[in-house]
Amino acid sequence: MYKRDFLKKKASSTNDPLVWKEFKDTRNKVNNSIKKAKRKYFSEKLDASKCDPRKTWRLINELQSRQCKSSKVSQIKSGHQVFTSPEDIAEAFNNHFTSIGQTLAHEIPTVDTDPLYYVKPSDRVFSFERINVQEVVNLVKGIDGGKATGLDNIPCKLLKIAADVVAPSLTCIFNQSLLTGIYPSDWKLAKVTPIFKTGSKTDLIYRPISVIPAVAKIFEKFGTLYNADLKHGFVKHGLIFNLLNSYFLFVRLHILKFTF
Repeated sequence: MYKRDFLKKKASSTNDPLVWKEFKDTRNKVNNSIKKAKRKYFSEKLDASKCDPRKTWRLINELQSRQCKSSKVSQIKSGHQVFTSPEDIAEAFNNHFTSIGQTLAHEIPTVDTDPLYYVKPSDRVFSFERINVQEVVNLVKGIDGGKATGLDNIPCKLLKIAADVVAPSLTCIFNQSLLTGIYPSDWKLAKVTPIFKTGSKTDLIYRPISVIPAVAKIFEKFGTLYNADLKHGFVKHGLIFNLLNSYFLFVRLHILKFTF
């Protein structure tokens, strides 16, 4: 780069065609070297983060020189109404996100086939096993400390640090939830951010990004633990495995409160 800059100054001062040619050749070599270095950098980074969608999209945005812009929504149109106050806008998003599922469900054509037709008979009986403290410790210590904080305001980093202390209590709560079939109400609450998709920002063309409490995320992970322990219904994409994941997904989508 030093040589390129030097040749550019020399060519500008002398206006010598040979110096200009040398400068252009050097400039092209520098540009090609920069492109190769960038290609290698992003290739290695994308390969290293292929299992982490969040890091992958961050790299893609960096590659495309996209900057995260936090734009405040000043008004939203819902039907024939226009909302301008923060409370009314939040309520409009709330109503939209909680009703979109039913709206889309009505568009799915009905069929006469009994759902049980697709279920293969089995003589196996499914039941949850008690979760032990060490499993909880391992999961708590394995969470990403940089993840966003939910409405409980308990940071993931704090949970990681206090894993050995909080694990016994969390284990008790997890086992009671599985035993009674009752999911803690506070874990159903999510902090939701509307992400604009396309079109006019005043229209309800947004997708929700929800952040649930960290302990709820940890509890969800036990669905994949059963996949490692059992070989029948919990094989990947197996019936029981998908049903269990659907249960946890339902809990996440059962949003009772929206915070902006």
